[in-house]
Amino acid sequence: MIPDAKRKRVDVCIEDRISDLPTHLIDDILDRMPVRDGARTSILSKTWKNIWETHPNIHLRGQFIEQFMSSMKDAKAQYLRVVNSNLLAHVGPVKTFSLRIPAPLNLGDTPYPCLWIKQLPEKRVKLLDLRNRRPNHTINMPSYFFSCSDLNWLYLDNWKLLNPPHKFRGFPNLAKITLCFVAFTTKMSFGTQVQHFELRCCTGIEHLDIQLTDHGKNIKYLNLERSLNMEMRRGLDYHPFTDIKKSFNLRRLLGNMSSIRTLQVDFIGLWFLDPGLTFHRHLTSTMENLTTLILYNVALNDMYLISNALCLLRSMPILKLLEIKVDWCINVQLKSEQYLESPDCADVTLNQLREVSMRNILGSRAELLLIKLLLASSPSLRRMELKYNTKVDDSREFVRIKEELLQFPRKSPEVQISWRRTYLRTWEAMSNSGSPPPKLMCMTEPTELSTLGLSSSDKCRNSESLADMPNELEARECA
Repeated sequence: MIPDAKRKRVDVCIEDRISDLPTHLIDDILDRMPVRDGARTSILSKTWKNIWETHPNIHLRGQFIEQFMSSMKDAKAQYLRVVNSNLLAHVGPVKTFSLRIPAPLNLGDTPYPCLWIKQLPEKRVKLLDLRNRRPNHTINMPSYFFSCSDLNWLYLDNWKLLNPPHKFRGFPNLAKITLCFVAFTTKMSFGTQVQHFELRCCTGIEHLDIQLTDHGKNIKYLNLERSLNMEMRRGLDYHPFTDIKKSFNLRRLLGNMSSIRTLQVDFIGLWFLDPGLTFHRHLTSTMENLTTLILYNVALNDMYLISNALCLLRSMPILKLLEIKVDWCINVQLKSEQYLESPDCADVTLNQLREVSMRNILGSRAELLLIKLLLASSPSLRRMELKYNTKVDDSREFVRIKEELLQFPRKSPEVQISWRRTYLRTWEAMSNSGSPPPKLMCMTEPTELSTLGLSSSDKCRNSESLADMPNELEARECA
């Protein structure tokens, strides 16, 4: 037994620090804890008893998913129990709700996703992140989703958006949208406040015509990678117009986006610059605010693609960053080499361009001619990073490419050119998994360009130029 005098001294020395923590620190602690451990914090003190039930961020992903997939026998029943209990027991508004539905659970044909989303409007969710991890099996989005009027950030992966309610006029506060493998089945718009819009591997985007034209004046970031004519796949007919059912005029679309600053498209996006197969020198309107252009899987030996790419460049007077992932196509109708050397390309002027990055280079004539054109038309260029394909392993090819690079005239006397081999784990190789693009993993081996008067000191980037998720989700994303 401790004497009363000693007990009093011990009680005086004990300080309850966790009960006096500021609310924002408690929320940050709970955000970093697994769901099971977070729920157990209710036994810490009287102050903490109801904190978990009122915590504004519900993250059912990462370690939460690993618990069910690795150890529990009846994973599906346990998963449903925990998700249901977290939503039903929660009191008050929810700022962030993120949920991963593991592929093995196959919840697409069950009523549970509908019941969960039904509770979100009354919770006044602002950041919604729903990812269905079962590839090629979309889940139908219930109509309750369109009642989440407080949304300002949305990430959907592998869902199907059906008919919105007749009175639905968009989400009044929604500013940032990222959609992966989402199928659209009817005309709809997310609202007039959208500024960041990513459509990755989505189908039926012709139903977003109102969103991308009439409601596109506030869009500053647009990513249409692999979403235009998703039926076209590598190995099929390269030209999408042979089988196309519905056209999508990217030239008309961009003419309505006066605020756009970053554009990210692939080779089909360039094809859809004008479905009429007409060669244009400029867009219908100049893109006065666009500073970043990212082109994916562009076959530089195709004259039509190169012509449309230059059409974009001529219409971007303050372009500062250009990124190109090079592709190659054998069956092209019009070769680009002669076109790149013709006077038609001499009027390309990129006065504000400061950085160029080209990867997957094979050293073809078309690639080198485009590099020559960019060097000759960019007086403010500071850095050109060229990443060659790992198939380029012939030392004679290296010598040939280096010699040609040295002979190209440069309008900018300060430009530094780096020539690197890059090993990439690209997200295209993972597209069948239904996963979003991961961070770019790369290793580089700088060649001996410094001995030839070219710089090789620049470091390889650690990530692609894709818009980041909000910090409160990205920093803790481990799924």
